Amino acid sequence: MIDAKTKQIEMLEAEIAALKKQWPAHSVSPALLQRLDDLEDALAEAKASQGQDES
Repeated sequence: MIDAKTKQIEMLEAEIAALKKQWPAHSVSPALLQRLDDLEDALAEAKASQGQDES
């Protein structure tokens, strides 16, 4: 059974992958960089939270 935090982690990883697929080779906009940073921060928090719950 997949819990809500695992589902959230999978969703964030999929969103990061989708964002990187549309990433231009040059001249990445600040908005894309910020979105990636926000997603990676949320993913790190979700993984840390999941690890704390398992202890």
